[in-house]
Amino acid sequence: MKYADLHSDYLYKLKNKGSDGIYQSGLDQLLSGDCLFQTFAILFNRLKITNISIYYNEMLGLFNHFLAKNKSKIGHVRSYNDILQNQKDGKISALLSLEDSQILCESNDAVQKAYNDGVRIAGILWDGENDIGFSYKEDKHLKAVGIEIIKAMEDVGIILDVSHLSDLGLDDILKIAKKPFLASHSNARSLTNHHRNLTDEQIKVISNRGGVIGINFYNRYIDLRRIDDFSESKIEYIAAHIKHIIKCGGENCVAFGQDFDGVPEKSIAKAEIKDASYMPHLFKRLSDYFEYSVLEKIFYKNILNFMMENL
Repeated sequence: MKYADLHSDYLYKLKNKGSDGIYQSGLDQLLSGDCLFQTFAILFNRLKITNISIYYNEMLGLFNHFLAKNKSKIGHVRSYNDILQNQKDGKISALLSLEDSQILCESNDAVQKAYNDGVRIAGILWDGENDIGFSYKEDKHLKAVGIEIIKAMEDVGIILDVSHLSDLGLDDILKIAKKPFLASHSNARSLTNHHRNLTDEQIKVISNRGGVIGINFYNRYIDLRRIDDFSESKIEYIAAHIKHIIKCGGENCVAFGQDFDGVPEKSIAKAEIKDASYMPHLFKRLSDYFEYSVLEKIFYKNILNFMMENL
């Protein structure tokens, strides 16, 4: 079965590792896994960035070069019609996102520029604090400037992504946001007690607002037993988190946000689904847990339906 995914850090690893990288969501892996739609994030690790604007333009160039080099196999998505056209042409659809939206605070026209560049999803935080608010590591509200940036994002058509955001920040989003939003790569906190994951109430409200939640395959966020260096990523854990999110929010809100190429390489050895090429195997195994019609929603329909309504 084809699949869609809401989060990959392939661009970040490509910039840092080049041809030496061990990739989970490179083009070869996506093709082997029968990928229909992949979101590629520009990850901002601001502790390692000297000039955020230069870095953004470098990463944007990397994305555009990747697409141009492989234009017969993968195409940029700026609208839902682009997804339909890519399907018709037999191409993977590639959507550009931000993981940390500090770049949107850098100038008065930064939000519009990002939209013009093709950014369609923006994760508010990655790690720590920025001018918009705080990550899960520090439970504080959004900042005043951040509230205005978020309103501007919705105004131009950039979809909000609340993965990594603090609980109080998410509470603020619920008051501010006028459109559906998503958690691109987050799991159920009641199963794996990590603050990167979502509470049952958060799952419910995201679903009630028409949003989707991408299941994160990273071992620390999905292991049902532990969240230390010995945690593992097993298919039974993926199934458990899917079941729980369906229980809280229904079967129309759950999707994939694998977080491939964003996890330490040592974690790959602890994962049953080691890269995108393993997705047909995941489908086969999840067929023991879910009916085909539900798997269709999880694997691609929920994401495509969300994009049809919001992109």
